[in-house]
This record gives sequence, C-alpha cells and structure tokens, in this order.
Amino acid sequence: MGGYGSSRWGSHMKKEIVENCRTLSIFELNHDGLLGPRSWQEGVLIWPKVYSREDQGRIGFVLDTQSDMPYVRLLYEVGRWDKEPVDFFVQLQTTPCFFGGQRWWFTCPLTKNGQPCERRVAKLYLPPGGRYFGCRDCHELVYQSSQESNQSDLPYYLDMEILRA
Repeated sequence: MGGYGSSRWGSHMKKEIVENCRTLSIFELNHDGLLGPRSWQEGVLIWPKVYSREDQGRIGFVLDTQSDMPYVRLLYEVGRWDKEPVDFFVQLQTTPCFFGGQRWWFTCPLTKNGQPCERRVAKLYLPPGGRYFGCRDCHELVYQSSQESNQSDLPYYLDMEILRA
C-alpha cells in the first residue's frame, strides 16, 4: 500500500487559468475614451507580446453607445492553422455611480446549462482554443494562485509601521 505512483496527486485535470486567456476589459475601453455617452467608435484592439513589438493577437471592434441597446461588436479569427472568422456581439449595460455619471459593464453573451448567462461583468475572457468571449464562470476559469499548493508558504506581511524621528 502506498508505493510510488499509487496516489492520484497531480493526476486530476486542472481548470484553465485566467492568466492564459485573452482578456477584454471594460476598464481599458473606458480609459482609452471609447465609452462616451452617445458615441460610435471602431478600431482594432491589439495584445502585444511582452518582449517584442510584434502583436500577439488583434481584434477588430465596433462600439455603439448611441442606440437604446449599446453593444460592442467583435471581429476576429480563431484557429491555429485554419482561421475561422467570428463576428460576435456583446451587449453593454450601465449602472449609476453614487456621485453621478455611470459605470459601464459587459453582459456575458454565453449560455450555461441551456440558460443565457447575462451576468454583468467588467472582463470577458477568450480561453486558448476557445471561440467566444465570456465571463469567468461560463468558461470555468480560475486564477493561477488557486491552483498552487503550499498556500501556507506565502510570505506573511504585518501591518505597515510608521517610524517617527
């Protein structure tokens, strides 16, 4: 009992992690000035490689906040060798801010267990090999830190101290 390789430790399938996915953030769209009231924008979103000037991926978009049902339309290709075009709509919604203005959100366009998700999210993810952007819950994504063992080995930080002269 208990010989080498007898346990199942490490043999289970781990979930895909967020850090391996393409991420579409409503905060970045807002920061770049694309989410103004009653606006229409089009362009290209580019994911640059970390250590070079080459782009790692690009997605064309059309963003419309003029209509009664604001949306972002994503135009991209999936597949490693046989590229397949995807033309994908994501509804946008707003919530009022406490001191005025509004906050923008994506409405998750995917379905889970036959029901539309329609979750209000700030980020949408496209996992490796995936076809559509969706929320973390629909793609069953987790953060890398949740997959790591020895959580007790993480450094323990005390509250900040103030030193006075």
